[in-house]
Amino acid sequence: MLVFVYGSLKKDFKYHWLIENAFFISNAETEEKFSLYRYPGADYPFMAESPQLNKVIGEVYEIDNRILRDLDRLEGYPTFYDRKKIFVKSKEKIRYEVLVYFLKEELKMSTPSMTEWTLQSQDSIT
Repeated sequence: MLVFVYGSLKKDFKYHWLIENAFFISNAETEEKFSLYRYPGADYPFMAESPQLNKVIGEVYEIDNRILRDLDRLEGYPTFYDRKKIFVKSKEKIRYEVLVYFLKEELKMSTPSMTEWTLQSQDSIT
């Protein structure tokens, strides 16, 4: 199965070790627009289904059931995050159906939505 990661699970980020043995497929962006926000007071983002503001940039990995269980535990699924299937496209225009984690309850955010979670995003906790 394929998973799309957009925050602290990406390469060079703090939780990447959970998927470092998974097979990297491609960098990609969502076909649909979503919102990506910094979780208040934390060094990780969450993706929300609405408002639909930006295509979100991330990475696609092929994972097994063991890694999925580890990701579910990290993401607090099904209590904190929900897991859904969406479509993403690589730069080479290859389309993938992937699992992605969305925050279950949308929070009112005072900060603007982002398109990509970067190392600078992680380091600049406000």
